[in-house]
Amino acid sequence: MFSLLIRWRQNKVNFLFCFVLFFISTTSIAQTQQVGRIEFPMGQEEDASQYRVISTQEQGLLLIHRQSGKAEDQLILTQLDTLFNKQWEKSISVSININLLYTQVRKNTVYLLLRNQFQFILIFVDIRDGTLTLIELKNSIPFTPSKFSVTDKAALIGAYFNQRPFIFYFDFEQGRSKILPGFFNDVGELQQLETYEDGSIEVVVLAKNIERRESLWIRNYSAEGDLLNTVILQPDADKNLISGKSFRGHDGNQMVLGTYGRSYEFARGIFSATMNNAGEPVITYHNFGDLKRFFSFMRPRHEERVMKHIEQRREKGKKIRLNYRYLVHEVIPYGNEYILLGEVFAPHYTFIPGRFYGMRPDLIFDGYQYTHAVVAGFDKNGRLLWDNSFKIDNIKIPRLEQIVKLQPLENKIDMLYVHENYLRSKSISKTDIIENKIESQLYESPRPKNNTIESTKLDYWYEDRLCAYGSIQIKNPSFSVGAPTSRKVFFISKIVCQ
Repeated sequence: MFSLLIRWRQNKVNFLFCFVLFFISTTSIAQTQQVGRIEFPMGQEEDASQYRVISTQEQGLLLIHRQSGKAEDQLILTQLDTLFNKQWEKSISVSININLLYTQVRKNTVYLLLRNQFQFILIFVDIRDGTLTLIELKNSIPFTPSKFSVTDKAALIGAYFNQRPFIFYFDFEQGRSKILPGFFNDVGELQQLETYEDGSIEVVVLAKNIERRESLWIRNYSAEGDLLNTVILQPDADKNLISGKSFRGHDGNQMVLGTYGRSYEFARGIFSATMNNAGEPVITYHNFGDLKRFFSFMRPRHEERVMKHIEQRREKGKKIRLNYRYLVHEVIPYGNEYILLGEVFAPHYTFIPGRFYGMRPDLIFDGYQYTHAVVAGFDKNGRLLWDNSFKIDNIKIPRLEQIVKLQPLENKIDMLYVHENYLRSKSISKTDIIENKIESQLYESPRPKNNTIESTKLDYWYEDRLCAYGSIQIKNPSFSVGAPTSRKVFFISKIVCQ
């Protein structure tokens, strides 16, 4: 049965996949530079969703291109080095019903998790030579996956069954699966699935406590999947915890950074949690109104009015009630500090005409509108040291995902994101601004306004490098009879922060 769903071959295939590699003249954005680009010709019917770019750190990039077929599709795997030279290429034939869900890189292996209805397939890809190994992950219950991670011993899938989160654990050596203990009791939200170098596992779930307030349940497991301990972060009586990122500090102690609010939907500020000498969590709350740069994404006069209003309320002894939808993304070590990166957004709705004359227009969801990213620095004791923000322009997407990437350097921190054909960046030194918003074209051409960008993304690569990629319809600068008026390419650019 499995062979009917997917088969693979290691010999080179005849794939019309020519590419052009050239180094472009570096486009300077302060000290952020675009130093190289590679292009892959696309068919006019193809779109950027058929391509996936995976960082393999100093070993380069793994490009996965899905080619559609009538009976089955082809997954073309191409490993590129850091100079965009092709190292190897392999092809995998898959059923048209199989979807590539998640990828994970660990040491010299890229793990691909595919799904066909309730059947899961795990492919091991050796980065060095492209050797492929396939495993079918057998599960006895249907579930909806939401997170994926691997260790040397096992593959882990964070999932939901009947709105209850759990962790599916598949042992590579024994070829057997199990559900990690501590789940299936209550409805909750799986917020984090983290694996460490020693194979240990950490799971963070947002769920209600006995008093019906949202709390964070942090469970730690051994490499074999045995439950070691559970830590519960419970908020004060008038608060709910909304999100949290758990991590191990430089000294090995556990910390949690996240958001809290009066209700579950809107955040009023950021919290930090550390463990005291008795191993009990201690939570400190930081209202958005106490941050120095939270509103710096606004126009100066607007920011001044907001800050004045906050100060007036504070002088009168009134509470600062600011409510924002704030999406926590990651915690990045920076010297002896830790930087929390999150983004503020709001759901956007639009009216569409009624189906018949005289009917009221319908209000429908139109995507998530991002406003700004916020960074905050903490010391090892959870004390807030500084904060800053970065305005996000014209980003509205159907699903929540991380837009801004952070590149901490020795004497500054770069904040970057891409929008259509533009790379935007801001350089800060904690609270201070070194370079305000700078913008530069990703793809330069004689007639850039005539080009159509379908999709662009920015991802971490290695060291101080990032990669920007997407598809673009390029209009030919001149027209001649019989010649195509445009060409479509998928491109990957190397971005260096210095």
